[in-house]
Amino acid sequence: MKNNQGYITTTLILLMIIPALMIILITLDQNQHHTQQTSTQIENDKLTKTTQTYKDEITQQTQKAVSEVTQNQTQTKKPLKDAKQTIKQQLQKNLNTKTQQYQKTHNIQIECIINQVKQTNDPFKIEINYTINAANKKSQITQTTSQQVTLENNKYPIYDPQPFLKAKVIKQQNIVRYKTNTNLTSTYNDAYSGYIIHKCPYSDYHEHANSNQTFNYCLKNHYYHISHDGLCLFCRMENQTTCPHNGLETFIIPVFKTQKAITSIDHVLFNQTNQYNGQYTQIDDTTYLYLDKGHKNKYGLL
Repeated sequence: MKNNQGYITTTLILLMIIPALMIILITLDQNQHHTQQTSTQIENDKLTKTTQTYKDEITQQTQKAVSEVTQNQTQTKKPLKDAKQTIKQQLQKNLNTKTQQYQKTHNIQIECIINQVKQTNDPFKIEINYTINAANKKSQITQTTSQQVTLENNKYPIYDPQPFLKAKVIKQQNIVRYKTNTNLTSTYNDAYSGYIIHKCPYSDYHEHANSNQTFNYCLKNHYYHISHDGLCLFCRMENQTTCPHNGLETFIIPVFKTQKAITSIDHVLFNQTNQYNGQYTQIDDTTYLYLDKGHKNKYGLL
């Protein structure tokens, strides 16, 4: 009888212990699973954040690449056969260096492949297409993105190689002086223009004629303007004469007076097959341009 009671007691205790053990094991498993999920989420978030930080740097790295290539052209005075391909290669080189830094600093595997560089409808921007692959021990990200990048950055200025490719010039701080040569008429001997691309802040170009101060501000800063007849950056880098894309134009400021001369716009002056005259146009007591009717109208002088 006593043995039976002991057996029953033992059985009851086991029946009580087994569920408790099962609850403990289930709880431990859930905690472990939650810990693993939390760890994975942390690594995922870290990878996503690092990848985004890397992507944010691509804009500046693109501007840096364009700056390096165009600055080199102002020194070599040689046109490029394929400007987009040259910029693509320089950008890829810059990003490869940046990739090595990220791998060491953030302990992740990351690479960025530049697929394409091309012009946009806005000549003050270019478009890049790239693929990013990033991974750590727990997750992986693959993204292909197209992004437009502005051509203005004070840290990495974008240089206009056209004056160096089309004429004999001498650098003087932020301008170039045009010297006697066979490419320009004598009216433009010692004329000057800018060679760093800055977008004119007067988006309505008619505002140039609001006052002499407005026009002079533009000329003093050697701003560039959108032009359907001008050359985009890539065509400038390749020393083209015409351009099928929306392009740029800037003023070349003469220092010799005459009644008329070739229009004081870069793409007119540099185009040997399609030059046309402009009339003497006084801006202030010391500054003047030669402008045709079309450009007078464009800049509000008619």
